[in-house]
Amino acid sequence: AWSLSEVRPLQSSQSYRHLQQSSFPAMARLLLILTGAHAFAPAASPGVGSQVRLSAEMTKGGLTKLVRGLTKETFDTIYEQESWIEANAGTTLLSKTLSRVEHKAKAFGLEVKPGFCGNAKATEKARAKREEFYVRKTEEVKAAEEE
Repeated sequence: AWSLSEVRPLQSSQSYRHLQQSSFPAMARLLLILTGAHAFAPAASPGVGSQVRLSAEMTKGGLTKLVRGLTKETFDTIYEQESWIEANAGTTLLSKTLSRVEHKAKAFGLEVKPGFCGNAKATEKARAKREEFYVRKTEEVKAAEEE
């Protein structure tokens, strides 16, 4: 057990070295007491975004940097990340990435391969609704033609 009386204020004649040698254990104890209990608590569980990042070799920031750094010679490297983009990118990241890739391709005089990121998880519901709409409309047109 120790008390606060062990922690002495630094006098003007004492040097930093003296402080380091003589009162460090007392200061360390004081700092340990002054730190909150949250310092020893386990970290909060990672969010969904963190789990995606931990399970993949690419990150959202890494993807953005990759797209930003594309050149005419390195343009094909974006296709290596297509599966990660399809699996992990949300609608906003997907649309911005596709837009930026298309802009870069146009600037380099290239074309993005057809169907690039066409099976993205983020657009799965929209694709299903669109397909359902097309089926329904074709049935309505056939029914109207028969009448």
